[in-house]
Amino acid sequence: MWVLSPMLPTGSQRASDDGAALDNPVHFLSGSGAITIGRPAKKGGTTGKADILIFGEQSVSTVHATITVHNSSAPGIHGGVTIQDSSKYGTYVLHSGEHEEEQRVLAGQDVTLQLFDIIRFGTKCKFMLRQVPLLLCTTGKAATDPVIVEMAASCNASITNVCYKSSYNGNSEVTHCVVEDNDEATAAVLYCLLQGIQLVTPAWLAAVLARKTWPRSLPDVNDYSPKHLLLPQLPQLSSYVRQPQPQQQQQQQVAIDLASWQPQPDNLLAGHYLIMLQDSKVCCGCSTHYVCCTTLLQWAPCWGVVLLLGMQPCGNTT
Repeated sequence: MWVLSPMLPTGSQRASDDGAALDNPVHFLSGSGAITIGRPAKKGGTTGKADILIFGEQSVSTVHATITVHNSSAPGIHGGVTIQDSSKYGTYVLHSGEHEEEQRVLAGQDVTLQLFDIIRFGTKCKFMLRQVPLLLCTTGKAATDPVIVEMAASCNASITNVCYKSSYNGNSEVTHCVVEDNDEATAAVLYCLLQGIQLVTPAWLAAVLARKTWPRSLPDVNDYSPKHLLLPQLPQLSSYVRQPQPQQQQQQQVAIDLASWQPQPDNLLAGHYLIMLQDSKVCCGCSTHYVCCTTLLQWAPCWGVVLLLGMQPCGNTT
């Protein structure tokens, strides 16, 4: 997602009429389309005609410039950003990697912006164009919902169905797992839950896109977290699979109450067998059908369904 980050936030602070300090925060450019930038309608005010207000700089016009954010054209690729000027004192761009003088944006001209470009509005207020990673793991019903794909493209987010950490394109991390409330907990969801990756419903994406920009932070994910996730149904297993003890069957839960969920230690499942019912592979050499739980965090994203059954240590855990 594209972000406008102030270069000198403290230097551009002024006191409003009631004495409160007004700063120029980071702005998340959450949607595609035209975003206007300008100063408040009144000196010391907090409202104006522009989508993004610049405080404490009188050389900034009421509607000073317009930034246009374009949709992502492909997964993992941010859409382009352009800027137009409509001001008295001008808009200037210093392109990333260049050490020459700033380029003034001429009236009626579209200038393409790049990552880390520095934009000056008026005489001294500068912002840098940055990106923040927004990599969504979709699972369950959300994985095949075209509306979610469209919403992700609109806010320049990437989508994957492989919920690794530090393994998407070699250098990015999954930031959110999109799952419907009361969906069945897939291996990807359980992995995100154990790794502390935030689970959100599609309503969070809709809330992000409800505004063109978000100052300081995106909508609070805690307001859009799923409340319950259903555990997979126990299938009929072949005779070679060791069945749980009766008391363990009684302890099985039908649903996970996420409201009371607490992060678990990394070695929570150490010493237990996990049975892979799909894409079975020998991961740690313990057995053809059993997988050592210490491989959970490494192998879980590859599994179609993962069920904790047995509670018998395999001997290779630490």
